Amino acid sequence: IISNGGECGPRAWFGRFMCKAFGIPTWGVRQPGHAAMSHWTSKGWLICLGAAWKVSSWDERRYSGRNKAHRSGPDFLLETQARAAVEEEAYYQKLCRLECIAEVMGETIMDEVAPDKFWRSLALEQREIYANPTTSSNEEVDIASNPRNGFDHGAPFPKPLLTGIDVLPIESIRVLSSGGIIIPAASFSSPSKPSRSVITMPSFLEGGSQLYLDNNGTVEYVLPDGIPKTTYMLSCRMVNVHHLEVPLLLTIETPDDDHSLIDLYSIDVEYTVGAWKTTKPVKIEVGPKSTLKFSREPPCFGLSIKDFTLQPKPHCVQFLS
Repeated sequence: IISNGGECGPRAWFGRFMCKAFGIPTWGVRQPGHAAMSHWTSKGWLICLGAAWKVSSWDERRYSGRNKAHRSGPDFLLETQARAAVEEEAYYQKLCRLECIAEVMGETIMDEVAPDKFWRSLALEQREIYANPTTSSNEEVDIASNPRNGFDHGAPFPKPLLTGIDVLPIESIRVLSSGGIIIPAASFSSPSKPSRSVITMPSFLEGGSQLYLDNNGTVEYVLPDGIPKTTYMLSCRMVNVHHLEVPLLLTIETPDDDHSLIDLYSIDVEYTVGAWKTTKPVKIEVGPKSTLKFSREPPCFGLSIKDFTLQPKPHCVQFLS
């Protein structure tokens, strides 16, 4: 699925698959002309890859009413909030029993109150009380302290996830004692900050950060002073989850007295089936303050890159004094 790409449907399906693989509950989401997904968090259920709960629904053949075999997003969210607000025993005693009586009386499941479905309507009202709890004396109930947790009004995305990536410490370019150079992919000097096509994120590979270069994204790195102007073998650790193998293009600009030397290289990108692999080394020539610009020609899918390694060729290292 991820190799062939796809719009909303494949993304939503694979997103649910990944969440379930890590034991995170999910609920499918249909929206007008769109497919999305939702998943559980400790702060409540959230929708990903789509709009708000009020325009969401999912197939549920047990449901009748205006949605006809579809359960609305607000109805699902309300149940999750009600279940999170009270202990299981209280939920069973005061709500599940009403639902059981409604079943015995032949009242079909729905997500709105109906005059001809007395017990089902009572259950819906009780759920509303749990989800939005206030006592007769207007004393608010402390939902956050409930050990079951999960109460939330359906915020589109938790703020820590939106801001956490931007504040990660970025490693700097390192020159090894062997003369090799390690360029963390997330340490680019241009663009000045991440964008839709240049994204930094936490890395499971040795910690730190990694780069996700999407479609026509371009990044630049400036090598430090003090390195020798010589020949290196460049390789990078990357992940490609698509059969479409579009090479990584490298443009090197090296200052040389009154002008600059520009060289062009191509780095083969293999289909790694989601595993980290190191590309085949490419021979390049760089020196102090050389600018390395990486890009790909569209159309292409995204590429995850951990770092670039410049290994000097034997007998070519002579550091500047």
